[in-house]
Amino acid sequence: MSSVIKVGKVQSSTGQDAVTVADSGAITANGGIANAGTISAGTLGSSVVVPASVGSSMVLIAKVTASASASIEFKHGVGGVVMDNTYGNYIFQMTQILPASDNKHFYCNTMRGNTVSTTCRTIMNRIATDKYTTGSTNVAPAANYDTTGLFACDNVTNDTGHKLLGVSGTITIPNPSATNVYKAGSGQFVYVRDGDYMDCVSFSGIDTVALTAVDGLKFNFHSGNIASGTISMYGLKDA
Repeated sequence: MSSVIKVGKVQSSTGQDAVTVADSGAITANGGIANAGTISAGTLGSSVVVPASVGSSMVLIAKVTASASASIEFKHGVGGVVMDNTYGNYIFQMTQILPASDNKHFYCNTMRGNTVSTTCRTIMNRIATDKYTTGSTNVAPAANYDTTGLFACDNVTNDTGHKLLGVSGTITIPNPSATNVYKAGSGQFVYVRDGDYMDCVSFSGIDTVALTAVDGLKFNFHSGNIASGTISMYGLKDA
């Protein structure tokens, strides 16, 4: 013979409401669960906050899709963006970032609040080039130098006839909240350069404006809009 206990509330030894049981069966632990032991099955609801120490080491923070956009910005505290000491490294994944007009340079710049830094020093190294029309490959490096931003790609074409469309690749910004070092960035990209060249490039840059924390990044072409493409921001947890 089974027994049934009906209860709507359980109190602690001091008379505080500890557990509430709704008619639906939902249980609320008013003070949290100190030690849940092993939960063999179940699904977390959309309102559950999972600590950064749990789960995948790379956490999606935000994703922005361009549509005739002057720029794409990721700013701490705006649109769910976190860029502080929550993560040791921040990774930005570019997917087919296409300029609205032909032959444009692609940049990213560090931000402090709404102030965009324009005094970054960057070296961009073209690792290899392949010309679509002839198939000729040139692996001789070609370096470009810039002092106005984290210069990533030069002379990007907007020719939509290419199967490789726009700029794709990653940028990593380590420890942006540090106040004892200049902020650096590095990345690798593949894209089609004006003249039917497929380029593979790497770059590294440093923001020498100040030792103060950086809490945002701005992406844009040197003129004109970003016609299309997406940029996803990830936080990389320390091991």
